[in-house]
Amino acid sequence: MRHPIPPIRLLAPAGLLLLLASTALGQRDARLLASMDATTLALEWVTGRYRMPVTCLRSDGSRIELEEAIVIRRAPEHGNIRTLKLTFFGIDASDISRCYNLLIPDIPDRRGTLYATFRSAARSDLGPKDFRRRLESGELRYPIQGGQLRQREFGDEPSQARTVKFSRRGIDLVVRTIHGGSDADKLLAPYAKRGTSTRRRIRRFEFEIQGPDEFAFHGYFIEDPKWKR
Repeated sequence: MRHPIPPIRLLAPAGLLLLLASTALGQRDARLLASMDATTLALEWVTGRYRMPVTCLRSDGSRIELEEAIVIRRAPEHGNIRTLKLTFFGIDASDISRCYNLLIPDIPDRRGTLYATFRSAARSDLGPKDFRRRLESGELRYPIQGGQLRQREFGDEPSQARTVKFSRRGIDLVVRTIHGGSDADKLLAPYAKRGTSTRRRIRRFEFEIQGPDEFAFHGYFIEDPKWKR
């Protein structure tokens, strides 16, 4: 059972704008935020570089601590559709037999690019209110517009990697906020401590994609506060 996002439920529209200004939207003027529609707010909400800690086993039995990284940024419009570009950088290491973490027993190497959007009424006067309502549902859905990922299980030969193409509709990037005290919160705690020097709130998201050909992506990521747009 998914629970609503507690910090957002209690916020009036003005409070939501302050939260947005302190996180994804940086130092944007509050009046500018108030004039954005829900699509613009949703795209800005997830823009950033995100990391998930992973432990990898080498063939000799030794362990190494690494990370999987994803960068989400605004992309040029395609046919007047506002779009996000998701770049998957995989896990950079050699001689690895398996990668995992506290919540995911097997993490493959994923590389490639996907494009996603967000659908809402194009009304800037209702933007913050509409976006807040979407957040209260517990998750945001970003329809995938296209792209492809190359995925390889660690321990397999490079020739065994498969390419998954996202060409049909009906597939979403699902984004959920991670709650304090959860297992995901514990997983990301070491990274969260490294970001305590920043003045703004560090975002932590659960990402999920159920794609074609039985492709499944599920991860728990924390924002890299040093990343520059």
